[in-house]
Amino acid sequence: GDVGRWLKEADADGDGDGDEEGDGDGGDAAKQFLDAAGKYQAAREAAAARDAADYTTLMRRAREAAASAEGAAMRKSAPAYVHGQDGDGRPVLVVVGARVHARRLAGEEEALVLHLLAEVEPLMRAPFTVLFVAAEMGSDSGKTFDFLRALLHRFRAIHLRVAAFYLLPPTLKMRFTFAILGAVLWGKLHHVDSLAQLHEHFEKGQLRLPAFVFAADERRQGGGASSRAEPPPSP
Repeated sequence: GDVGRWLKEADADGDGDGDEEGDGDGGDAAKQFLDAAGKYQAAREAAAARDAADYTTLMRRAREAAASAEGAAMRKSAPAYVHGQDGDGRPVLVVVGARVHARRLAGEEEALVLHLLAEVEPLMRAPFTVLFVAAEMGSDSGKTFDFLRALLHRFRAIHLRVAAFYLLPPTLKMRFTFAILGAVLWGKLHHVDSLAQLHEHFEKGQLRLPAFVFAADERRQGGGASSRAEPPPSP
C-alpha cells in the first residue's frame, strides 16, 4: 500500500547522477555540472510532487480510518494524542513512544501512520509542538525510531508546521536518530531530561501524560517527589 511504499523510500532522496567525470576542459566540466544539477533538481521536484500526492491520499484515508471501529480502538490506546499548549500557546501533539513501539511490533505500521495523520490534521492550520515521550522504550526500539523519523522526514507539509520538538528523556539512541534529520528539525529540537525540566517549557497542568511516564521519571530522578509536579492522569 501507500504506507509501505513511502516507508521503503523514505531515505532515498533521488540524488542526481553523481558519476560524471571532469576530464574535459573547463567548458565540458561546467556543462557536466549544470547537467548534474538539473537532474538533481528534477529528481527533487518529482519526489516533492509524489510526496504531496501521498500526503493528500493518506490524509483522506486517515479520516476514513478515524471514523471506523479500528480507528476508535487506536485512539483509545492513545499512541499519539493532542492535549494542552506549550509556553507560547501552541497546541501539543504528544507521541507516546512505548505505545507506538508496541503497535509497530504488532505489525500495525499502516494503522499507526493513519492514526498519527488523523491526529495531526486539525493542527495543520498553524504551527504546533511535538512532545515525544520515550519512557519505557526497550533496547529493541531502533526500528520504531526509524519509523517515526521516516514519517516526519517524508511529509514536508507536516515538518514545516512543527515549531518545536521535545524529546523526553533524550536517550543516546534518540539523540542520534533525530539528529540525523538535520535541517528538518534545525533550531526546533529540545532535549528534556525530566518532567520538572519540562515545566520550563509547559505550564503545570497543560500536559496529560500516562502514569507510567511519571513512575519512570521518579526512577530516573532517584525517587524524589519533585518529578511528580502534576497529577498523572492517563489517556
